[in-house]
Amino acid sequence: MFSIINRFKILSLINILIIVSISVSNVSATPEFAVQYKQTCQLCHHNPTGGGMRALYGAQYFSYMDLPWKPFKDFEELEQIQPKLNDNFQIGVDFRSLYWNDIGETESDPDGNSYLTMQGDLYFAFMPSDKTFIYVEKGLTSHFEAFAQFQGLPMAGVIKAGRFVPNYGWRFSDHKSFVRDALGFSAYPTKGTPLVEDSGIEIGFYPMEWEFSLALTNGAPSTIDADDGKAVTARTAARFSLFNANVTIGGSYRYNQIGLSSPDLRFGGGFWGLNHGRLTYIGESDWILRNGKTGYVTTHKVDYRIRQGWDVSYSYDFYDPDIDLKEGIATRSRIASNLYLTGYLELIPAIEFNEDNNIKYTTTELQLHVWF
Repeated sequence: MFSIINRFKILSLINILIIVSISVSNVSATPEFAVQYKQTCQLCHHNPTGGGMRALYGAQYFSYMDLPWKPFKDFEELEQIQPKLNDNFQIGVDFRSLYWNDIGETESDPDGNSYLTMQGDLYFAFMPSDKTFIYVEKGLTSHFEAFAQFQGLPMAGVIKAGRFVPNYGWRFSDHKSFVRDALGFSAYPTKGTPLVEDSGIEIGFYPMEWEFSLALTNGAPSTIDADDGKAVTARTAARFSLFNANVTIGGSYRYNQIGLSSPDLRFGGGFWGLNHGRLTYIGESDWILRNGKTGYVTTHKVDYRIRQGWDVSYSYDFYDPDIDLKEGIATRSRIASNLYLTGYLELIPAIEFNEDNNIKYTTTELQLHVWF
């Protein structure tokens, strides 16, 4: 059995990695930033639902002044960061590579280690006017996004048409978060029906205090809907201050018709966030109805900023694919440290304690994230 002593050794290894990282002197769609600043994702990303290419504020000021251990000293240095090739074209990139090691508690549990390049996304955007945005994102696998976005509607309204990730819940940057995995929004799903991107149209309104979006899409991961079924995805959220805290609360629902018969995939639930000073907490819970079975999934994350350039976090995931049975339950606890060494470089040492259908194993991980 995996002993307390072995766990202590692994935790010590993570601490050493943190110390080494600091002695040498994450920017994707992270919803904790939206909660912390009481803002929509559009503050830092061109896509109002988050993820992908950063707007100039996110690529320049936020990445190089707000995040890193040693920020730029004045605005003149930001002029060196020019993601816009000219007034009409912009480029961007996200790259993640990691080394992981699994240690099982028994001989039958999984053991192994490997290097993994989990993200290598290139972003291209053409902006023919201040109200029109044509976007293409291509990664290492077959996954891609390509859509036209029209903005300037009342209440900060946006219409999006093409292939994109439907706006649902929190868009956690960790692809292993159970609420993204079980619902199919992960690039490497192990628990849910693969979806990630979907083709269709989405309309959304994103003023400061609230937001609402509604999408009609194919409901299939392929570029063409072969079964004629369609999917509707809705999401709403409100942001407000309570005493000295920033609060976000919202809900999402997705109805996915497979073929022309009755739907066999529906899920819905709530999400929330709370920020007070250096402490931020976000969570999401969803109920899943698939093939006559009702499942439940939830993800929680607590993030604490020790100082600029150094955050530590604890995450907890729970998934029950069928609440009527006492088997198949999976849990994950994750402790991580986000070290923003410079304005383009993040180092993430982490440790996870996993239990999947009574199989227990521990994973250590060191991830490198580079962006522009």
